Amino acid sequence: MNKVNYEEIREKIHSCDMLLIGIGQEFEEGQAKKEERLETMEQLASYLKGLNYFVLSSNKNDLVEQISWRKDAVAAPLCREDEAAWDRYMKWISYTLNHKLLVLELGEGFLNPAVMRWPFERMVMINQKAELIRVGEKFSQIPEEIKEKGIAVPLSSLKFVTELCSED
Repeated sequence: MNKVNYEEIREKIHSCDMLLIGIGQEFEEGQAKKEERLETMEQLASYLKGLNYFVLSSNKNDLVEQISWRKDAVAAPLCREDEAAWDRYMKWISYTLNHKLLVLELGEGFLNPAVMRWPFERMVMINQKAELIRVGEKFSQIPEEIKEKGIAVPLSSLKFVTELCSED
């Protein structure tokens, strides 16, 4: 396994125009204690202060809504049918074209790939200025079509976020 270049990833996060964060299955129940998942997401929210980001969760729990993200920058369509949140997400996404977009997918698998995984790949494929960082213990692979625009991190998302936020 290759060593994760956290400095390179931090640079990409801080130099992008827009940051799309996907919170996936590794943040679901059974993956880690609730307190650990909450603490890890809170670390990430704190780390992202001042950045133009949007958080999309494919989880069916409401943990993502308990974090101190910018409240207008979160959508969890499988947890809560919130048309206003989905509309904000779609509007935010429409502004990403022709901007330097970084997609940071954390722990998404294949239970609901139509929510995040496949749309994120399409966004990166279409937007010439977009990159994908896909983190996951089991499913960090980047498709061949966007391999040159992606970084696969075969690591637990919780561990990745903790390491990412520990040094700045």
